[in-house]
Amino acid sequence: MPRRSANSLAVAPVVDVARIRLAARAELPPSERRVFAELVRAVDASHFREADRVMLEQLARAIAIERQAAAALYEQGLIVDGVPNPLIRVVREQSRLIASLATKCRLTTQARVSKDKAGATARPVFDPDALLAQLEQMEVTNADS
Repeated sequence: MPRRSANSLAVAPVVDVARIRLAARAELPPSERRVFAELVRAVDASHFREADRVMLEQLARAIAIERQAAAALYEQGLIVDGVPNPLIRVVREQSRLIASLATKCRLTTQARVSKDKAGATARPVFDPDALLAQLEQMEVTNADS
């Protein structure tokens, strides 16, 4: 490998800041750091900014808690000592928090697609009266044949 000149060593390498992904703080527990990394890797590198870190950490915490509670719930069952397992409430509350934070972090389809674009590609609403009218018309046509 050829040696680099002193001039080339004096120039700082170009770093594409848009390609640097947000990293979890070292203080986070390992389970939350793993979820944080999953979230950041799931989207383009430029999706999150430093200002998103706190909300992403909250989302990672909620997901880690929900996963742990859900695993314990599966192990213990829905009914414990004849009453509903209290973990059902934990899973439900964390799921709601996850849905809310994921939308705020623009990770859901609803948050990523504008209303204008959604309206342009949305399927028509099911109209039972129109369907009945079509079926009746088909019956009349078949009866005439």
